[in-house]
Amino acid sequence: MTDPQHPLADNLLRGYTAAAAGIASGVLLYVLAMIPELSGDAGRRFLSSPGTQILAIILIGAMTGMAALRTRFPEWMFLATITATVLLMIVLDDRSLGASVLYWFAIAWLAASVSGSRMAWLLLTGMIADLATGFTLGAGATHSTESYTQLQVGEVGQMLIAPAVNILVSYGVFILAGKLIARHQRLKQDSTRRIAALDGEREQRIREAVLREREDMARELHDVAAHDVAGMLIQARAADKVFDNHPGQARELLTDIISQGERTLTSLRQVVGILRLHDAHHDQPRPSLAHLADLAEAARQHGITTALTIDGDLTSLDNAVQLSCYRIVQESLANIRQHAPASTATLTVTRTPAGVCIMITNTASTHTPEPGGNGYGIAGMRERAEMLGGTLTSEPGHHGGWTVTASIPATGRISG
Repeated sequence: MTDPQHPLADNLLRGYTAAAAGIASGVLLYVLAMIPELSGDAGRRFLSSPGTQILAIILIGAMTGMAALRTRFPEWMFLATITATVLLMIVLDDRSLGASVLYWFAIAWLAASVSGSRMAWLLLTGMIADLATGFTLGAGATHSTESYTQLQVGEVGQMLIAPAVNILVSYGVFILAGKLIARHQRLKQDSTRRIAALDGEREQRIREAVLREREDMARELHDVAAHDVAGMLIQARAADKVFDNHPGQARELLTDIISQGERTLTSLRQVVGILRLHDAHHDQPRPSLAHLADLAEAARQHGITTALTIDGDLTSLDNAVQLSCYRIVQESLANIRQHAPASTATLTVTRTPAGVCIMITNTASTHTPEPGGNGYGIAGMRERAEMLGGTLTSEPGHHGGWTVTASIPATGRISG
């Protein structure tokens, strides 16, 4: 019934609660003693006897100390409180004055902390001790000059019934209170655990979202930088080869490199702008299927004879679908430039009722492929398609070429 994450606070709370119960017990004792209708002669004797008052205060103080240890030793605390209560009743010569707040508190705490047969036996012990003490004090007050053996059976029954009912009702009330408190504590702890679990799940989702964003950024940077820069490098090497004998052709190649570099820089600014929201260039359009002609023209400038066919309206597709399709085409053409230079490519984009279908094929090349490549291109394209619920295949085509086919649903949304 305590919070293990805050042991100091729990210890202080236990001490304050025990002290409050002890003070309440002392105040209740003096208030009852001052009301003759409730305490009778026992109250007057208590108020007129300093020694009795000192003993009562000592016993209440002892029970207060026991209450402070209730969390570690609930059963022993209850038995010690019962013993001290019996002594207090004997000292005060009255059961009602001896039934303190600490006594009731011990009953409730035992019911809240212990269950099953152990709780039943302990509570039964307390009730018997209370009943026996009350009977002894009551019999002694009624028959002060007679032996207990002279009591009639009817008198014994009358002296037991009322205290027994009183004790049963008192114990029942405080046992119920203890069980309700225990239930509340369990619900509170369950709520705390659920909240902690939800916080953990939320943190995990945030970490996964950050990881996905990083993967998206890595993919975008790979598509923009690696592919475009690879194309610029191919053009630069070609310009270097013809620089001496064909300076005019070399100048055209250098002009293309400058143009490609400007486009690459714009794309990089778009990607990096996602990380710096205040500096993002929102006026720059994101790549989409409307820019496929630019990709085809860039491929032609790199020596790839490219035929582009678009069938259907692509403008209604979601931005995420358009960007992924664009990057798949870009990656495919970059792979053709690197692995099949001076080949012929055919690019077909078809709008279907379900989404969009892309097919890129190329013929074999007689030129030596460019070195390099990290092997992530095909995997990255497939991941882009699957991320939107689509599929992508890449396999050898006819006559030594290659074919990439992608199908992405129009309702594709980034999963996860």
